[in-house]
Order: sequence, then C-alpha cells, then structure tokens
Amino acid sequence: GKVATTFKVRVGSTFANSGGATHNVARHITHPQYNVGTFMNNDVGIVRLATAIVLGGYVRAGSIAGPNYHVADNTNVWSIGWGLMSWGGQLSEELRHVQLRITNQAECQRVYGFNSINANMICAGWHTDGRGSCTADSGGPLLHNSVAVGITSFGTGCGEARWPGVYARVSRYASWIQSNS
Repeated sequence: GKVATTFKVRVGSTFANSGGATHNVARHITHPQYNVGTFMNNDVGIVRLATAIVLGGYVRAGSIAGPNYHVADNTNVWSIGWGLMSWGGQLSEELRHVQLRITNQAECQRVYGFNSINANMICAGWHTDGRGSCTADSGGPLLHNSVAVGITSFGTGCGEARWPGVYARVSRYASWIQSNS
C-alpha cells in the first residue's frame, strides 16, 4: 500500500466536517488489477487507519457481501454519500441517502456499452429522474439489508433514469478485502 498522510476518516457523525471523531489514514491499498484504462474495472481500495476506531454509540462495524451474496434485479438498495446534490451543484455537508433498485446487468451493458460493464460491477438506478449517486459519492456504499453490496464507482450525470449508477460488486472482492484489511 501507499502511505497516505493527508487523508482523514470521520466516524460517528453524519456531517462531513464536524462531529464524531477523525482518524488519520496510514495507508491506502488499491486493488492490484485496477486500471483507469479498463473503464473503472476493479475500482476498489482499502484504507488502513493510524488509530483504531472505538465502536459504540453511532459507530458500528459494517458488513460486506460474501462471495455468494446475490442481489436480484429490481431489489431495493440504498446509496449513501456526501457527493453533489445535483449535476454541477454543491457538495452536501450532511450525509445523504437514496433508495434505488438493482438494474438488470444486460440492460446496464446496453446503456453503457457491453465492453464497459462486466461481472465485477453492479448497477442501480431509479425509473424517474432525480434519484441516484453523483460526483464525489465515489467510494461510498450501496447497501442491501445493511450489507455493502456495491462501492460507488461511476455514472453518467446524476440521478438520470436512463443512466443507472455503476458500483464495484463487493461479492467479487470479498476475499481480497478480507485478506488485505
């Protein structure tokens, strides 16, 4: 991993710049097969903190999807982040969440191009405009029953019905995450 001296993680607060506790990031580990040239394939990473997080109150350990965790098409999921509230808009100071539905993989491939979407990715969106992930939500979770099934990766626009968001499929990386965290 690479030494990461300028990054911090805030826990125990829904506000990006206040409350809770902050921890310095000691290292960040990028997936060894990540390559921007492959259109965001293997878009996952791990941060190791310099100090341990104290669990309790608003701070709880999360769960990740195991290798056999499957989320069916049209299943409700939640995307969470501090990203832009609209295309070209402002960053959110408060953590926001939006309910989405898993998009059929073949439909997502049709929209983005077959070579852009692969089995390492999962797509989620909504049937009307105005709901979805946006710029700066990247790295945030896509949750199904409080289990992280996706990691926000990319999309076109923000919350446009015809362009679902694309997430790294956590179940494909469960072993790598566990062996490196």
